[in-house]
Amino acid sequence: MCEITDSDVKQWLNAFDEILKPDNERSKRLKEFYDNLNNSKDFPQTYDENKYPKFDFKINYDEIVNYVKEDGNFADGIQDEIEKSSLAKLLYAIVWKNGDLQKLGGIVHGIRDAHESTLAKKNRYVFYQFGKYLANRKEPIIDQHTIRAQILFENWTNNDNTTCSEPEIVKIRKKSNYGAKKIELEGYITWLKKYNFTEEELFYVDKIMFMFGKYAKINKRTPANAIRDD
Repeated sequence: MCEITDSDVKQWLNAFDEILKPDNERSKRLKEFYDNLNNSKDFPQTYDENKYPKFDFKINYDEIVNYVKEDGNFADGIQDEIEKSSLAKLLYAIVWKNGDLQKLGGIVHGIRDAHESTLAKKNRYVFYQFGKYLANRKEPIIDQHTIRAQILFENWTNNDNTTCSEPEIVKIRKKSNYGAKKIELEGYITWLKKYNFTEEELFYVDKIMFMFGKYAKINKRTPANAIRDD
């Protein structure tokens, strides 16, 4: 358990800002920063490598085009194909139990558009972006936590001229539905492009921003600057 104050959040954001200058050592600094952060007793929000292990494979649209419809959902008769593999049956069952089959369309369309500068035309922005990442490692993983971290970073680091009042910072930290608006993903992608990260660098930036955003979040049950253990 620890007391997470606004000043704590700003301290970590400023430390991150210091290592982002573009040079040949940035990849090394990002890895060291992530490792130190993930093992720091002063930073309680670790990145669970067991829950989110690294996977090296990619998924190209040509691989899946015969298994999905134009709308991104599974093609008719897909269970006949799934029954050919015990592993596919197991994974399908997990997705079914979690009620996540309807999220497939966003991911599939993201895989299809992985090398285009596009965002989803409707909602499912986060899953669409994840699909792009699955096919193209130059694309980031984006969710509510990474967006929260980016908004705090852009408005609240030492090098930024914009100053946010304490109520505004608390509002940013409390909001939980980041990613529901297209403009939020556009803002995150625009922020990333300023740094021109390599694939290796982006691998660590994704993790660090996820940790920051989750660390800074104030849950409804938890007042600002109160004791947290989640």
